[in-house]
Formats: sequence, C-alpha cells, structure tokens
Amino acid sequence: GTGSSEFVNNKRGEYFHISIVDLSKYEIDKIKTVIENELNKKNFISSAEVWNNVNKKYPSMLEPYPYLTTLGLRGVLASVFKGKFSFNGPIITRCGEELSLSDVFANFARNNHHFTLEQLNELKNELGSVIYFEDIYSNSIRINEDEFIAFADNIFDVEKVDTAIDVLCPEGFTSITGIFPFSGFPYCGYS
Repeated sequence: GTGSSEFVNNKRGEYFHISIVDLSKYEIDKIKTVIENELNKKNFISSAEVWNNVNKKYPSMLEPYPYLTTLGLRGVLASVFKGKFSFNGPIITRCGEELSLSDVFANFARNNHHFTLEQLNELKNELGSVIYFEDIYSNSIRINEDEFIAFADNIFDVEKVDTAIDVLCPEGFTSITGIFPFSGFPYCGYS
C-alpha cells in the first residue's frame, strides 16, 4: 500500500517504489554535504533548496530520474537519511531538532533586523507554504506596506509611550481615532 515506507509520494496521487531511485554512496555523500553545509549556516534547509543545490552542483545526478519531483526527492532522502536528519514537511533539520513551518517563519522574523514582504513571499515559495503572519507579527513590527523590523531592535521608549497615552487618554480608555495627534508620541525612527 501507499502507507509503506517502500513507496514514496511524488505528487498528488502518484507514488513510486523507492528502489527505482538508485543513488550511489558517492551521490548520497554529496547530498549529505549539501544538507550539512546549509544546516551549518542556518538551522534548516528546505526540500526545494536541496533540489536546487543538487541540480546546480551535480546536474547529472538527478538526470536519470526525469519523473522525480522535489516531494519525491524529499521522500527518498527521508528514507536514506533516516536517523541522520529530521524531515518535517518540506523542512529538513538535524536529527532531534525538528522545526515546523510556523517555527521557520517565527525564526525568520526574529533573526532578520529588516525584511520585506517580497522576502516573505520568497520564503513561502521555497517552502511551498503560506506565510505564517501570526508568527511574523509575534516577532516583528510592520512599518509600512512592504517592510518589517524585528522586535529585538527595541525601537520604542515604553515609558515615554505610556506617558503619551496617559496624556491623550486621561479617562483610561478611548478609541484609536480618539488618539490624536500622534506627534505626542516619542519618535521611534519610523513614521
């Protein structure tokens, strides 16, 4: 059945027996190096990155398998590297260091001082995912339509912001439209 580890999902409704992708020890070692090099730079690599890196560095390696998709290669590698790397959806990590797509987006927002919506779209496409905006907003601030900054930059003077709110909101509450003028707030470096 298709639930067996001998069969690999290649795309919706298409499976193949793992034995038809016959990688040599040399090829497996090269793929392992590709994965480890990326894991040394960051704590994960996507299946798409493995595919792209292998095709770029060793173009003839995947030529014998024209039917093979990124998902299919991921399934083969999950079998070949079982116990060496962890495979969670399109994300490959060191064994025991599993990351979810949500974790990847949270880490991206946390670890990038300044990033754009275009960069989030690139990450989304690379992972074959959606953008996990909840995790982005939990770790960054959107400063305009296209740009975000990490919370770690600590751009707000909390005491001065609280003082401005006390002045603009003397009764303890008001609507957002009741907070005017915004010039009463301390400058944070962004409009």
